[in-house]
Amino acid sequence: MIRLIFAFALSLAAIDACAAEAPLWLVVGPAELTAAAEQLVRHREAEGMRAMVANDSIEAALAAAPVKPAYLLIIGDEDPANTNATYRVPAQQRELYRWRLAQATQYASDAAWGDLDGDGAPEIPVGRIPARTPKEVRELCRKIIAYETATPTANDLRLVAWAGSANYDPMTDQMANAAVVSMVNASAPAWCQPWLLIGDAANSFCGWPER
Repeated sequence: MIRLIFAFALSLAAIDACAAEAPLWLVVGPAELTAAAEQLVRHREAEGMRAMVANDSIEAALAAAPVKPAYLLIIGDEDPANTNATYRVPAQQRELYRWRLAQATQYASDAAWGDLDGDGAPEIPVGRIPARTPKEVRELCRKIIAYETATPTANDLRLVAWAGSANYDPMTDQMANAAVVSMVNASAPAWCQPWLLIGDAANSFCGWPER
């Protein structure tokens, strides 16, 4: 009996050790939004990750994490125009290198939350589900899981390229957009199907994919 109890205790200790070694997947956001991501949380746990859901600020959640997170997922939208919105989770504001005085002095960065040691470079990947309602969270989580669990097909050879908008002036933006299209056409492998999205609202490549 004593041997059985000792062996059981060792088994529990081994399980705890394995759980401690599992990468920590930290989720931060308002309670009503993180609750809607339960399916994705269970999905990550099934992959062997240790999920931690926090409804505090991102700074507080990182400080309270028992170990260094391997991943950080932010759930909630950044809406500077509506600072009291219940769905709002602010991004970090960083100084923008400007070419013209008319440009903004700062820009929003989620990647900056991954800089845990303050050296200016992120140590962990940071993602965001920019949802404002639980329904939007559930739909995005469903799509993520469907994509990750789908049987691979030739469609997975598509190359998704995203380019933002510099917002300097119409002529400079047009030149930059043309350079992006030219680079994708010249550099993309012959076997892939390019899928280009450009953040300039005046460009024909601006828009959301159907799914």
